[in-house]
Amino acid sequence: MTRLIPMFVTTRLPGLMAAVCLGTTCVTALGAPLLELTTDGEVFVGKSLAHDKHVCWLAQEDGQLAEVSLRDVTSFRKVKEEFRGLSAIDIRTRLRREFGHSWEIVSTKHYLVCTPKGRARPFAELFENVYRSLRGYVSVRGFELPPPDFPLIAVVYPNEKEFAANCRKDGIPFIPGLRGYYHRRTNRVSVFENDADQLATFNRPPSPAFNTSTSFPSVLRTRSSWATSLSSAADREAWDANIQSSLRNTIIHEATHQAAYNLGLHTRIGDNPKWVTEGLATLLEPDGMRENRSGQRPQKRLNQERFEWFLAFAQQQRQPKTLADFISSDRMFQTAALNGYAQAWALSFYLAETRSTQYWQYLQTISERDPLKSYHPQERLADFQNAFGDDLDRLEVAFLRFIDDLQ
Repeated sequence: MTRLIPMFVTTRLPGLMAAVCLGTTCVTALGAPLLELTTDGEVFVGKSLAHDKHVCWLAQEDGQLAEVSLRDVTSFRKVKEEFRGLSAIDIRTRLRREFGHSWEIVSTKHYLVCTPKGRARPFAELFENVYRSLRGYVSVRGFELPPPDFPLIAVVYPNEKEFAANCRKDGIPFIPGLRGYYHRRTNRVSVFENDADQLATFNRPPSPAFNTSTSFPSVLRTRSSWATSLSSAADREAWDANIQSSLRNTIIHEATHQAAYNLGLHTRIGDNPKWVTEGLATLLEPDGMRENRSGQRPQKRLNQERFEWFLAFAQQQRQPKTLADFISSDRMFQTAALNGYAQAWALSFYLAETRSTQYWQYLQTISERDPLKSYHPQERLADFQNAFGDDLDRLEVAFLRFIDDLQ
């Protein structure tokens, strides 16, 4: 088994702080002490993920990241020899204070999901399923992933207005059409339901998998009343199916991001090539991809929407011999985002299907970079070529032929 763990290169903090915080060896994400750094206005408690002589990035006990300017630190101490994240019970208590008693908080093995009362269970099951699927997909390919240090958090807002307010709090520009996002600093996924989602759920005829004695309540009944009608695994599966499809797709995409960042497939600090992060998230959007069924034809694992978009892009707009630019730059995501997402999926699918071992080792190489150093285009290109070979023109021809043959 190959152990896929992010190892962040660090330099020592100056003077006594280095001795107190880090001892005589470089600190990695594993085995780090619990530190307390105090500035004029705030106290930060967590483990050091990366630092240089100017800044220290801490993973706090609830999973949030803190960037602490070392020139502002007035005191510091080692609280414990080993960092441990807060328990699900402690984080639930914090969420209850944050959202109040009109919200429901449901826990699974790895998640705490917060929604208005009566709506949490199907979302919690979906988030947990995405996490298990990603972990299973990677493990069967020979990579061992350490579990997250803390429970993962997802918040499903009841409407666009409350979601937009949360965007502003997180510093995320809200634009029409945005349904959700994963925030690396807060380590949360935030999404929202709209009226169409809720009406589709309430008005849909009962699934045959439901007990014959239960049915969906009228939209006029309180939302919490229909949470109690579900008991069996079949009920929960059918209920999950009633999450409106566009919202379900958003959740799968953003939950994949969240799991990938927390399992060490990407680093939460510093640069990640956008085609890599979005490629993995779009790669695992289809249920067929995450089910890991042996003997399944590649067509069953296609992300059909991204596949069709890429075919049109390749036939009508894509210029030849542009793979190097795509790998070394995020430019396409800024100028033609949908083309960028489609090509990120297509390239990731090709590499995962035809060069699986190299693909996952390539992700490991990126995750092990010093996150405080810029990831320059020539370095991005060199890492890719070290993993897949120097002849990018030949690889591009094989890549395009493979995608075209999937028709």
